[in-house]
Amino acid sequence: MWDNESGIGRRRPTEPVAAFAGSLGLEIKLLPPRAPESKGMVERINRFFGQRFMPGRDFRSPADFNGQLEDWLPKANHRYSRSRHGRPDELIVPDREKMRELPPVTPEAVFGNAVRLPEYLRFWGPSVVCLGAGWQSAQ
Repeated sequence: MWDNESGIGRRRPTEPVAAFAGSLGLEIKLLPPRAPESKGMVERINRFFGQRFMPGRDFRSPADFNGQLEDWLPKANHRYSRSRHGRPDELIVPDREKMRELPPVTPEAVFGNAVRLPEYLRFWGPSVVCLGAGWQSAQ
């Protein structure tokens, strides 16, 4: 399941996302917009990390964050979860037994960054004027 965010496409996955999921034999189910009951588990996990992991910590770098998280996760996953009636590190064992192996071919993954500028910005240059999303020659 995936939140209906623009990173993978609106209302349907973009072609690269669909290809990546297909190469792993996965189906992406987009959650409906404005349906918080569908996203409760994701939001609960975010709140759990925000309340249990983040307070009182400082991170010097992404590697430091990952290192602290790696040290903390075994403790967090060994706690008893009333809603799941068990410890996450024990409950995952039967789930892993049901999982398929990854395909022998590594799926193609391309990551990139794009900076989106607000449409109301104007850029004036020696030969080009950008007005929002449209380009126009300066005369």
